[in-house]
Amino acid sequence: MGLDVIASVFLFLIFFIALAGIVVLLIYSRKKMSTTTIIDQKGIRYLNTFNNRIAKDLPLSSFAKREKLEHVFEPPKYDITSTRPMKSLYDQFYWPVLIDNKVIVHNDAFLGRLFFAMFYANRLELIRTFLLGVEHNRPDITVDPVIFPNHYIDPENSSIDYRQQKRTRIMSAVFFILVLGLIYYFVD
Repeated sequence: MGLDVIASVFLFLIFFIALAGIVVLLIYSRKKMSTTTIIDQKGIRYLNTFNNRIAKDLPLSSFAKREKLEHVFEPPKYDITSTRPMKSLYDQFYWPVLIDNKVIVHNDAFLGRLFFAMFYANRLELIRTFLLGVEHNRPDITVDPVIFPNHYIDPENSSIDYRQQKRTRIMSAVFFILVLGLIYYFVD
């Protein structure tokens, strides 16, 4: 047996173990995943389309004010806030909800809790619908105004500015290609 055959068998085993791990992860987490998010006047429902069950239900009536939370640091000024955690491409939204007579902070990135969440297509529409639902059905809940421009939403008429989003993506791609070109130029 040559070194090429041993390396090929070794790479095949690594690929096979990785593929088996992904399959086991998908089978194990099928019950916990929510693949569809429905936002309407009732609230937010997370559906698992693998078993056609509601994974989680958050009615708008369960949304609470921030004053009811115990804060470790300075309390936030708004009930609904968003931050971009380190090592993440998407903002996380945080808001207090009342579950079993206890106020806890719920977080959501509006990506769905499934394995291929990075391909979720209607994220901006979900965020817009969520903000509209809170505005119309729970006007007592305050929303951080920074959320609107960060997600290309006009706060006046709640429309999404797809042109600005496209412009930002194109400028980011051009900048990325420029940086790669400069790295290639100086390294070579």
